[in-house]
Amino acid sequence: MLADEPMSAIDVAERTRILDAFAAIRSERKNMSCIFVSHDLGMIRHLATRVIVLNEGKVVECGSVNDVLNNPQNDYTRALVNAAIM
Repeated sequence: MLADEPMSAIDVAERTRILDAFAAIRSERKNMSCIFVSHDLGMIRHLATRVIVLNEGKVVECGSVNDVLNNPQNDYTRALVNAAIM
């Protein structure tokens, strides 16, 4: 499944329902891969197991969500994490 900015312009009530639906799909379909394209690091932290950070179309960092978001190694990733409200 590919979801491009799935939380963009979604109100809080709908956001919760959509996050719960994605989590249920992920839980039920263990062999299914999901790719989320998003600037919403809170959503990424909630749903993803791995993350790839792109800057100008180039990979600048990738790894587990916890590693990348809790201890970013790249300046661009650090700026994203510091600017995000999670």
